[in-house]
Formats: sequence, C-alpha cells, structure tokens
Amino acid sequence: MASQTKKWARPAIGLILVVLLIAGSGASYQILAERREAKRFPAPGRLVDIGGRRLHVMCSGRGTPGVLIEASGLGTALQSAAVQRELATTQRVCSYDRAGLGWSDSSPYPATAKAMEQDLEQLLDKIDLRAPLILVASSAGGLSAEQIRRAPPIQSTIPAIVLVHGQPRDIDPSASAATLAELEPKWRAAQAQFSGRFTRSKLVVVENSGHLIVTERPDAVVKAVRDVQRLAADSSSN
Repeated sequence: MASQTKKWARPAIGLILVVLLIAGSGASYQILAERREAKRFPAPGRLVDIGGRRLHVMCSGRGTPGVLIEASGLGTALQSAAVQRELATTQRVCSYDRAGLGWSDSSPYPATAKAMEQDLEQLLDKIDLRAPLILVASSAGGLSAEQIRRAPPIQSTIPAIVLVHGQPRDIDPSASAATLAELEPKWRAAQAQFSGRFTRSKLVVVENSGHLIVTERPDAVVKAVRDVQRLAADSSSN
C-alpha cells in the first residue's frame, strides 16, 4: 500500500473525491441494477487485455490534465457518464470497470487495494492517459479497508477536494433511518480526518445529494475537478 501511495503522490496535479471511508457499507439498488444491465448489452467502450484478462475502459476528449474516474463499490464506468461528458469538452477523461464488474473480466485475486492497483497500472500502460492525472474516486472506489488501516499515515501536498453527501441516503439500503442518523456524525468526522491528510485540501458538503454524488450531483463533481485544477495552477505559479 505504501508503494501505491507513492505512485499517486508523484503527479503535480491530483484529486481524490472520496465520499466513503467507512468499511462495510452496502451498495445502492441503482448500482446493483446498473451491474445487471451491463451484462445484457455490448460493451460501450474498449476491452483492454491486461495479461489474459480484459478490463473495460471508456475514454473521451482531449487535453490536459487527464482525468481518471474510479467508480463506487459495485458501480461501472456508466455511473459517471454525465461527469465524463462534461469534462471531456476540455480534457482527456477515462473511466473503467474494475475486475468482475460491468464488462470487465473477473480476477483470480482478492479485491484488495494492491490487486486493484496492479490492474490499474497495467491498464494505464495501454491507454492514452498520461500523468499528471486528476483522480476522481467515488465511494468504496477509493477504499480497501484492511490495507488502508495498515498503511502509514499520508501527508501529501497534492491538491484534494473531499465531497460529502448532504443527506444520509443510499449508503446502505438495509440500514434503518435511526442507524444512518447514528452513523452520520462518525461519517462526517472520517471525511474531515481524511481531508486533513492533505496540506492543500477542501471539504465540501454537497447539499441535496445522497451518498452517490457522482450520479445525483454530477455538476458538483465537475466543479470540484475544475477547482482542483485551479489549486494546482495557483501553486505552480507561486
């Protein structure tokens, strides 16, 4: 995990939009339905061989810095279609399905942060998306809990914006309203703690949005990407 941290710390421009930092949350019904539908239709993007397995990736647009979108727990590249469509008007944007999700082949390895890092590294070697990158990681797409807990503390100068839902819904469809209300203060504290790991960060509460901000408020995600670009540009000019 330390090697993963170093790799993402290298680019001069970076972004982590993490809505979920607490392990054990369930996926929304929308994501589950999206996954079922993905199996019924041909892949809308490319199937890229990463050594005997294929990952599905959708890339569009031109320009720098490039943007890599990491879907939520059981989400696919389609989840961020509105965000990608808007950002692709000015820069190169790629989103992909992790192993075993959407149109991507399953992996023989456990879905750990290390395994996903290796898959992504091989994928980036074969697509037209070069560092420095802005990383948009949604929900559990930015998490593998056990390895995160064992990893050394992060203190990075990469610009980061952390988006937090304004309404506690779609976190766990099986949880009661009382359970979600009890969880909410801990959730907010976890997001603030994560934001504090970056010396140039901002925590933004997205009102009128549940957990899946990338689908409910794509405009907020697009604005965050634009804002982090400005943060990076300001720092490089000083």
